[in-house]
Amino acid sequence: MQAAKNISEKLVILLELKVNNGNSKNDVQTLVKKLNDFIRANEPNTYDYTYFISESGKRVFLVEKYFTSADMILHANNFEGGPNFAPFMKMFTIDKFIIAGNATDELKELLKTYPIEYRTSIGGWIY
Repeated sequence: MQAAKNISEKLVILLELKVNNGNSKNDVQTLVKKLNDFIRANEPNTYDYTYFISESGKRVFLVEKYFTSADMILHANNFEGGPNFAPFMKMFTIDKFIIAGNATDELKELLKTYPIEYRTSIGGWIY
């Protein structure tokens, strides 16, 4: 019902990533396992966190889903202040960063240094 009224707090984060030169598909898979383990241990309200890699191993698509902007804020703080920021940025270049949903002003302020495209819902639902 929240989706039908466009009041859902759920967010979908989509990142199109380029694998930086010198990193193999195996390197990406090793890092992704570390990232997944960290998210599972520290972010119970991150309910979807999935990486998809191209056949060439040079492009990655990341999908993240959060129940609320507060959950995304926790993730952002864990990411930027934790052990995963430097390895992630060494591995990837962000080509596109989209936040879909009703992001709060607090979240937008926190992430203002990133080139984010915000998109709001015009129909449908998020599981």
